[in-house]
Amino acid sequence: MPFVLAIISLFLKSAGCNEASRSTLRVLRYSVIVELLLIAVLAMIGIVYERRAVQRDSRLYHPPGKLVDVGGYRLHLNCVGSGGPTVVLEYGHQGSYFDWSRVQPEIARFTRVCYYDRAGYGWSDPSPRPRVPSIMSEELHALLHSAG
Repeated sequence: MPFVLAIISLFLKSAGCNEASRSTLRVLRYSVIVELLLIAVLAMIGIVYERRAVQRDSRLYHPPGKLVDVGGYRLHLNCVGSGGPTVVLEYGHQGSYFDWSRVQPEIARFTRVCYYDRAGYGWSDPSPRPRVPSIMSEELHALLHSAG
C-alpha cells in the first residue's frame, strides 16, 4: 500500500497537482506509521506468546533423565541399562534426545547407554560459552564427570 501511494504522489506532483500530491503524502505517512505500529504490536504479541508457551511446556513436559550442573548451567543426561562399557550417544550438530529415542532401548539390552542434550538444545540450559567443538567436548566431559 505505501509503495502505491508513493507512486500516486509522484504521478500527481509531475502532473502539477501539488495539493493532491501533498494529501497523498500525508496519507502515505500515516499508513507507514500505522503499519510500523502494527508490526510492533504483532512482535510483542509473538514475544508474550512464546514466553508463555515455554513456561507451559516446562510445566507439562519433564526431562526423561536428569539435569546435571556443569558450571552454572545444566545439561540433560539420560542413562538406561546396566553393565559396561557405558555407551554415550552423540548426534550431529543440531539435535536432541529424540534422535536416539529408538536406538537407546535396543543398546540398553546389553550395556549401559546414555544420551544427552547439548547446551541450548532439548532440556539443557543454554551455555554462556561459544558453540565451538572444543568447548562442546569440554561440556560433555564435565557432564560425564559430574554425573559419575
